[in-house]
Amino acid sequence: MRRRSFLAGLVGVAAAPLAAEGQQAAKTYRIGVVTAYSGEDDNPAYSLREGLRELGYSEGQNIAIEWRWARGDAARYPILAGELARFKLDVIVAGNNAAVHATQSATKTTPIVMVLATDPIGLGSRPFNGRSLPSGYSS
Repeated sequence: MRRRSFLAGLVGVAAAPLAAEGQQAAKTYRIGVVTAYSGEDDNPAYSLREGLRELGYSEGQNIAIEWRWARGDAARYPILAGELARFKLDVIVAGNNAAVHATQSATKTTPIVMVLATDPIGLGSRPFNGRSLPSGYSS
């Protein structure tokens, strides 16, 4: 429960400035997820969905999630991150250090939420819109 709320909270904080800029209530926020897990039924994916649902976001209503799975092959991260960078996403969730690094290389404009990253400073994290995100993590 705590992990789910934390993950969803990070995504919500990253997307909040977009809502504050006067977006229409009917806007569908687009979230990209790149992670090592092999399918949508894995616990982290379930936790992300449930946490977002607790915050009032639901797939097919006000969010769309683009999932990319490395399936245990770290060499796939640059390809998967590149695919996500080509979409007009509001935020990308990167599931580990390798996914964060690949996503940072693929986009300089889309906010990145780090999940399970062990060294945000070493990965070159920087403030989003001039402010840090919770727990010292930044996009």
